[in-house]
Amino acid sequence: MNESGRTLFAEHRQKKCPSCGMTLKDFQKTTMLGCPECYVLFEKEINAIIEDVHDGDRHVGKIPANKKLSIEILSLQTELSKAVKAQNFEKAAELRDKIKSLRNRTICCGIQNEKNDKRTSG
Repeated sequence: MNESGRTLFAEHRQKKCPSCGMTLKDFQKTTMLGCPECYVLFEKEINAIIEDVHDGDRHVGKIPANKKLSIEILSLQTELSKAVKAQNFEKAAELRDKIKSLRNRTICCGIQNEKNDKRTSG
């Protein structure tokens, strides 16, 4: 980090909340803010920390496989409705078949899980 970067960082660390007296240095130690005004005052710094820690500003955690399929089915159903309204029946038929295939997959996965549960519990 160059000298101007160090100075800027030092200035940010000295920033103090007028309501509760919290500084960025305090936040870095405790990872907790003192009051709602701290969120406004330290917004840029907090966002930078979150983006650094989480590789972006959105949570992209894992979704269980059955939930992924459900979400995909819902999305396809929305597309299907749009295709039918637009009278694009070829597209609608393709989407219907995809939905049917995914539903069969979720049923198959459910049956598979039940079989696994019976083997492990018995």
